[in-house]
Amino acid sequence: MLCLAMAGLAALAPTADGQVPETPLQQGMEAFDKHDYDAAIADFNQALQLDPKDAKALCWRGRAQGAKGDADLAMADANQAIQLDPKFALAYFTRGNAYAHKGDYDTAITDYNQAIQLDPTDVKPYCNRGLAYGKKDDFDKAFADFARAFQIDPKNAQSYYLRGLLYSNKGDSDLAVADFNQAVQLDPKFELAYAGRGTAWSHKHDYDKAIAEFNQAIELDPKDARVYCDRGLAYAGKGDIDHAITDYNQSIQLNPKNPIAYYDYALVDIKKGDPDSAIADFSKAIELDPNFAMAYCDRGITYNRKGDPVRAIADYNRALQIDPKVAKFYYARGESLARQGNADAAFADYNEAIQRDPKDPLAYYDRGEAHVRKGDYDQGLADLNHALQLNPKYALAYVGRGNTYVHKLDYDAAIADFDRAIQLSPRDAYAYNDRGYAHASKGDYDPAIADYSAAIEINPNDAKALYNRGYAHYQLGNYDAAIVDFNRVLQLDPQNRAALQLRNLASFQRDYLPSRAEMPAIVDGLWLAWGAALILIIAVTVFLIRRQERRKSWNQESRKLQ
Repeated sequence: MLCLAMAGLAALAPTADGQVPETPLQQGMEAFDKHDYDAAIADFNQALQLDPKDAKALCWRGRAQGAKGDADLAMADANQAIQLDPKFALAYFTRGNAYAHKGDYDTAITDYNQAIQLDPTDVKPYCNRGLAYGKKDDFDKAFADFARAFQIDPKNAQSYYLRGLLYSNKGDSDLAVADFNQAVQLDPKFELAYAGRGTAWSHKHDYDKAIAEFNQAIELDPKDARVYCDRGLAYAGKGDIDHAITDYNQSIQLNPKNPIAYYDYALVDIKKGDPDSAIADFSKAIELDPNFAMAYCDRGITYNRKGDPVRAIADYNRALQIDPKVAKFYYARGESLARQGNADAAFADYNEAIQRDPKDPLAYYDRGEAHVRKGDYDQGLADLNHALQLNPKYALAYVGRGNTYVHKLDYDAAIADFDRAIQLSPRDAYAYNDRGYAHASKGDYDPAIADYSAAIEINPNDAKALYNRGYAHYQLGNYDAAIVDFNRVLQLDPQNRAALQLRNLASFQRDYLPSRAEMPAIVDGLWLAWGAALILIIAVTVFLIRRQERRKSWNQESRKLQ
């Protein structure tokens, strides 16, 4: 120990020019301010080698660990610092940040209270306590804390930045941008303020402005892994998947332990249509942060889309254990319960979601769809209408309401809704297919074929759209085109008996019946009689196919109950 102490004193001896070099603690704090957390940790480790009971070095190392996303290491260092110095305000603040990162906002607030009691002039605990209150939806206390912070230091750029985050979390992007603007005005080199402003623009779906802000933030600090994640989300929002992936890779390279990067990567996997990779990336995010509730939820949604509601429900249950206040977790679980046929439990979850967040249109949409599946079209319309009142640009809700109008045989109202959905989401193959079905139901097969073709252009393997287009061609007497579509359906789904039967009928009619144009006028009556007979044959055939499918479905349900 004496040698170590002597080495420490020697390290602090004046240099030839008479200047005393910085201590490892000072170097670490400078590296922390530059967001070079690995270098900062290395310097704090050196400081602790010189003095293992240096509470300040422990506390700052905990802050650096927390900034890297490792809340457990941050908490361990803060606990040790508090044991060494129970009146060290910054240590309570650091531990409070670790609790907040783990989602334990009540305990975080307790630590922020202690930090404020020990040092009432430090604005940081007020701001972070305000953010914690915001997470608890207690916005009166949250904004009161920021008001107190501004009383202490009205020109603190960090305070404006953090209040901007609070506004952003509250969904008020305009006020968030105003605070970020003020932060940048006070400190033009405050890279996080640019990043926050970029996130606010992303929330407003102005991705080009968002990317410009993130570029500025990265220019000021090229080593901040979080900003690459945020810019990747903006690129993904505008459909530029390649640039999004590049940013996520860069973020992971800078900080391989950042769960947010893997979570964002998973969202891109979903956009690419790769659910297996998405599940792997969600799982990696959960491995890095076992309390990452949203990662559990979105992995559950992915399992549900893959037809695995059991695993999906297990993930939703875990998400709700971590945070039972999030409405999304309830209506997502409700969707999987509905898929399992547990309608009562599904409705209970939808109702709970709406109670938790009456302004979330997704909950009303899911409950409306569940009503429609039960055949309660009026109640379904009421919920879908409410979803659209909350979000008039909710394309999926227009599709859902359009299909409900189809069930009610109001095809004109359905087509109007599908028109609006396609205007909002021009690459939605389902909207084109469903609008085509509404046209066909009116007997308007030409516009129906145009819509089915648009759906197929978006998704060439859409067996439903191919079948529907084949049927429309058949109705128009375009037998060759119908046969091509039915053949393609059978390639994708060899067990599709309806496509097989209609293909055979189209082949028979093409090969053995002359077209009406080839028939002399004198035998028009015979032609009409033959057509009527053929329609009857088709109707009987379709009836038998559907009855056989219903029997098969009934048998499957009977086996489930045995």
